[in-house]
Amino acid sequence: CGRAHAGRMTPMMRALALGVALMIFILLGNLATDIRMMRLAWAPAQAPAVVDSPGDAPLRPDQQVPLVDNVVDSLNLAAKQQLQLQPGAQEGEVLSGELDHRANVLRHQQKKKSADPCADDPLDDDCALVGYPTEPMRLQEIRLCDPVLHANLRHSSKELLCVEDPTCIKCRSSYSYMNDLIERFRARSLQNARQKRLRKHFTTINEQGEQVMRQVVILGLNYGQLYLFLNWVCSCERIGINPREFSYVVPTDIKTYDALIRLGFVAETLDWIGKSRISSRYSGLANVGPHAAINAITLAAAEACVLADFPTLVMDVDVVWLGNPLPYLDAVAERRDVIGSYSPRDDGYGFVNGGAVYYIPTKKTKVFISSLVNIAKVKQGSDQIQLNALLRFYRFRQLTLRIVPHSVLNTHWSSKNRIKNIDSNRMPYLVHTVGLHKAPRFIGLGLWFFNETCSSFDAEAHQVAVDAKLYDDPNTPEDAQSTST
Repeated sequence: CGRAHAGRMTPMMRALALGVALMIFILLGNLATDIRMMRLAWAPAQAPAVVDSPGDAPLRPDQQVPLVDNVVDSLNLAAKQQLQLQPGAQEGEVLSGELDHRANVLRHQQKKKSADPCADDPLDDDCALVGYPTEPMRLQEIRLCDPVLHANLRHSSKELLCVEDPTCIKCRSSYSYMNDLIERFRARSLQNARQKRLRKHFTTINEQGEQVMRQVVILGLNYGQLYLFLNWVCSCERIGINPREFSYVVPTDIKTYDALIRLGFVAETLDWIGKSRISSRYSGLANVGPHAAINAITLAAAEACVLADFPTLVMDVDVVWLGNPLPYLDAVAERRDVIGSYSPRDDGYGFVNGGAVYYIPTKKTKVFISSLVNIAKVKQGSDQIQLNALLRFYRFRQLTLRIVPHSVLNTHWSSKNRIKNIDSNRMPYLVHTVGLHKAPRFIGLGLWFFNETCSSFDAEAHQVAVDAKLYDDPNTPEDAQSTST
C-alpha cells in the first residue's frame, strides 16, 4: 500500500502505518509469551533452575503451589512462577495481593480434596465403605444363630444353632460367665492401663521423632499349657530370636503370671479376674475345658492392641517357629486388613485357621475384631468357627483378607508330615499342630525343643505336663479333620 501510493503518502499516513506495524509486532510477541507460559504451566518441573542474576532464584518449597487440573489455574500458577523468576526480584518477596489470593484458593482446593481419601483411592485405609459397619456390631445385630444370615455348615451346629434365639444367648448356659469375663477385661480403666503398658514396651521413636508402633505377638495360656508356650520360646531361641522383645502374654492364673514375670516376659496383669475364674488345668484336648475362655480373653487382649494401632499377630501356644514371620507379615500388610493362615476344610472350621491370624490396625480391622470379641460371649468351644462365620458375614465381606499358603504359615501340620520330606530351603516360618496330643505330634516331627538345653526350660512346668501325661500316647490315630485349634 505504501509502495502503490508512495508519491501521495503524507507524513501522517506514514506515522499511522508505522504504528499499525508496531502494534502487530507487540501482539505477536505477547502471543508467544502466552504460549510459553502455558507450556511452563503444564510442565512445572522443567521450570528454569539456572540462576543468571541474584534475582533469578528458583522457587523454595514453601513458595510452591500445589498442581491443579484445569487451564485457568495452571495459568495462574505459571504467572506466579514467572513473577518470582523475574530479574531483580528479591528472595522471599511478597507477591501481589491478587496472586496471593489465588494461591490460597488453590491450597484450600487441594486440602478439601485430600479430606476425602476415597476420591483418590477407594481402597484407602481411611476410606469409609458403603455397607461396612462404622461401629462394632453387637450380638443382636450379627444374629449368629440365624440360619438365614449364617450358613450352618457341617460341624458348626454347636456354635451356630439355637432355634429359639437368633442371638444364641438362650442356648448358652455359659453366657453369663463369658460375658462377665470379657466385660471385666474390657473395663475402661484396665483398657487404658493396658494400652499404656503396650506403648511403654512396644513403641520406638523414628528419625523424625515420631512414635512408631511395633509388631506385637499375643498369646494366652493357663499353667497347664505353659510347657507348650515354652516350647515355642525355645524354638525362637534356637533360631536366634528373643521373643520377649515382641510378645505380650496373657496369663489366666497367678502361677502362670509369676512364671512369665520370672522368665522376663511382658504379661497382662490379673486385675480383670473376679468371681469368674479360669481353670489352670489342661487335659491336652482341643475346644474343651477352659479353652473357650482362654481364647476369648486372648482375643480381647488382641483387640486392645489393634485399637492402640499395633500390628498384631494372635497365635496359639501349640506353635513353633522355624523362622521369624514378622518381617514377612509386615512386608505383605500393605492394603490389607487381615492375614490368615489356611484351613483346608469344607465345613465350619474353614477357611481360616485360628492358630495364627495377623491383624493390621486399619479402621475396618478395628470394627471387625471388636465385633468378634462381642460374639465370643456365646462361644461354646471353637473360636475358629466363630472367626470364619464372621468373615463370611455379608457386612464384613469388604474386609481385605489374604490367606497365606502353608509354605508360609503351616497351621495344619499333622504327624503324617516329616521334616525330612520338606525342602530345607522352603521351610514355613511357623508350624502349628491341630487336633489332639500336641506334644507327641511335635516330638514325632522333630520339633520339640523344650528341654534342659533351652535357657528358658522350666522344670516345674515340665513336671506338670509329665504328671498330666501330656507327652504320652504318640501313636494315637489322628483325625486332622475332627477338631481344629
